[in-house]
Amino acid sequence: MTRISVCCVTFNSARTLRRTLEGAAKFADEIVVVDSFSTDGTLEIAREFTDKVFSREYKYHGLQMNHAIGLCSHDWVFCIDSDEYPDGEMIAHLLRLKEAGIEGKEAFRLRRQWFFFDKPVHAFYPVSSPDTIIRFFHRATVRFNESPVHDKPVGFRDFAWLEGTLLHDAIASLHQLFDKANKYTSRHAEGYSSSAPRTTLRTILLNPVGAFFKWYFFKKNFLDGYYGFLLAAYAALYTFLKHVKLYQIKRSGAASCSVSRGPAASMKNFLIRVLYRLVRGGGKRKGSAHPTRRRFLVVSATGVGDTLWGTPALGELRDAFPEAYIGVLTSPPGSEILKGNPAVDELFVFRKGAAGLLSLLSLLRTIRKKAFDTVFIFHSSDRILPLLSLLTGAAEIIGVEGQNKGLDFILTRTVPPDPSLHAVEARFAQLRCAGASPSPRPLFLALEEREEEAAVLFLKNHGVNGGSLLIGLHPGAQKSYKRWSPRHFITMGNLLTEKLGCRIVVTGDSAEKELADTVAAGIRGAVSAAGGFSLRETAALIGRMDVFITNDTGPMHVAFALDTPVVALFCPTDPRVCGPYRVEKCVVIEKAKTCTPCTGKKCHCPVCMDQISPEEVASAAARLARGSDTAAR
Repeated sequence: MTRISVCCVTFNSARTLRRTLEGAAKFADEIVVVDSFSTDGTLEIAREFTDKVFSREYKYHGLQMNHAIGLCSHDWVFCIDSDEYPDGEMIAHLLRLKEAGIEGKEAFRLRRQWFFFDKPVHAFYPVSSPDTIIRFFHRATVRFNESPVHDKPVGFRDFAWLEGTLLHDAIASLHQLFDKANKYTSRHAEGYSSSAPRTTLRTILLNPVGAFFKWYFFKKNFLDGYYGFLLAAYAALYTFLKHVKLYQIKRSGAASCSVSRGPAASMKNFLIRVLYRLVRGGGKRKGSAHPTRRRFLVVSATGVGDTLWGTPALGELRDAFPEAYIGVLTSPPGSEILKGNPAVDELFVFRKGAAGLLSLLSLLRTIRKKAFDTVFIFHSSDRILPLLSLLTGAAEIIGVEGQNKGLDFILTRTVPPDPSLHAVEARFAQLRCAGASPSPRPLFLALEEREEEAAVLFLKNHGVNGGSLLIGLHPGAQKSYKRWSPRHFITMGNLLTEKLGCRIVVTGDSAEKELADTVAAGIRGAVSAAGGFSLRETAALIGRMDVFITNDTGPMHVAFALDTPVVALFCPTDPRVCGPYRVEKCVVIEKAKTCTPCTGKKCHCPVCMDQISPEEVASAAARLARGSDTAAR
């Protein structure tokens, strides 16, 4: 009998994923899901079918699939996208193959039918429908190539045919269609800019016309009625965007740049500049509708750490203008961090993705009613944020030069960037433009009694009483290049339990549960708290730690804000810029970078972090636990 693993890659796939996994579950012995940080319920659906759900930053489809294949337990793998599902005939053939055992084969080719708005079509650029693909193979010899677009499995010498049809529910909205065109053409230009034929204005103008006629007539999209016309238009649009982006790269001589932040970003910035001129119209910006009371909007719609970096500046702004109205435009996790902050009068939550897009006009109307006179852009994580700042109508928009996605023209006052400043101090520099004179103060986080009670109850339920020495470990980080190896965390945790007789709790969010559970399972008596708490309840748990050992990530700054003693691990990032600030009980273990140049966020194997030894970390934690080692920064 042959056992089969199913690999599925996902991102915001809640619309189709249940059907996909229901089909897979009928023949799979194991399902492995690799997600790219979905926000729409995808992870919850995936966990109904498997406990092997992993999160990983997405770059290319082939890279993601190969990563998923490496996580499988069985040699025969069936790779499926989250909008594909096998029909009954294919499932029946797979069950027969399982029962009989697969011998002398390396791969199976299968038939795939494309659907557009729930209707079968004759073609979907750049393939005819149905097309044939390899998706079922032995992983010892076959892997996906790493092409930026239109990747495929390679390494097999021959193949057999799999009966039935794989149904591909490709697109269900025009927004999804246009988004696909933009993303895929960016990846195409990024991957093929050096090898693509010469792109000229002539090809930009004529090739899209040729693409429309080819796909509408020769590929038979005309047989699909209205939807066939849309698909032919999509072929023309795709061709146009592809050549425009290639042309822009070659013209600028930046063939190796990331196109997703190059031509596409430039086009967005061009449209924003046009809107800027329409809104401003060459006239003066309006003043405050409340001349006797300053009205400030702080823009900081990013993660936990960046939000906490802004809390000292918010406190100083409140002290400088005690009667002012202070609002903060922030992200969902940012709103959790700023909840209960006495310096803030109101929070406005900016959400990314489709949900955020639908609520954008409502958010803008709400903010405009507040009649802000000054906007501080602490962190511009999304191109729409400087635009929203502009549309508030504020007389002053203040930000750091060169850190606004190429939209500095929206600012009325710029602060020169200083790479040597800690991120907290960089925010102080903006306040000085408004007349404040900030002084250093620590990060701030206010917790509620019920959150503290949840942490106490968790510890009690796991046999941790008030007299136990409690050490927390946080092996995760949003970006993999900042992570110390889980095996080092395990070795270090066992050293601490032997040396100090302590109890260990491993923290993490729902996306880090697999990692936290693995680390906890390797340490005697350790407990994993990952995935079971809200952000604020996790913070309350961190606040009860005697020592917290962590990578450079948001929970590290939570520990700083709650005055928890910390051992912080650094290598690719600079603790002088993003490490402890006004913290007394902290040991920073920092190593030099090993790669020149450092690839930063593109790195998925941070060998530089391996320079930090478990013994070194355990020794620092023991000193902190005994209260003999403090370092202020």
